Amino acid sequence: MDNEKQELDAVIDWVQVTFKELDHNDIMNYILQFDKELMTHESKGRFRYAGKWVFGGIEILTPPNDYLEMGFHIYMTGSACRSFEIYLRAQKRTWFDFFRDCLSYNGKFTRLDIAIDDRKPYLEIRETGQHLHPCCLLGSLLMKKHKHRQSILKQYLIHFDIQGNI
Repeated sequence: MDNEKQELDAVIDWVQVTFKELDHNDIMNYILQFDKELMTHESKGRFRYAGKWVFGGIEILTPPNDYLEMGFHIYMTGSACRSFEIYLRAQKRTWFDFFRDCLSYNGKFTRLDIAIDDRKPYLEIRETGQHLHPCCLLGSLLMKKHKHRQSILKQYLIHFDIQGNI
């Protein structure tokens, strides 16, 4: 059974979340739970953001002074997610704790990717869609298109194991 777990694994692979009510210091303290000294400021951002705070590939994008309504934006690619998992373990937290913290501070997820590592081919990618229950397909579409995706994410979090196991 242990071999089966190693052959099929799911990981958080990309996270983007925006906060309109928190600044970069609040995000460092309450969401990422990093000391400010760990992060370095760069004056060039991305996506029209003015700058960013960076640590281990984890970015907090800062809005321009004349357009603070953009909010502050956490940006983590796949490699940044792997780094963040190390920090989560050191903090005795899980991804689910992080998601709950984001939602409790009214964070809006703009992107959340989950990668499934299939080391032993169970299904061919082309065939996978044919084997999914219509509810799975609907759930996937809702996560991408539905204007209330935040509440859908909350519902999914409730259904997962409290320890963050998928």
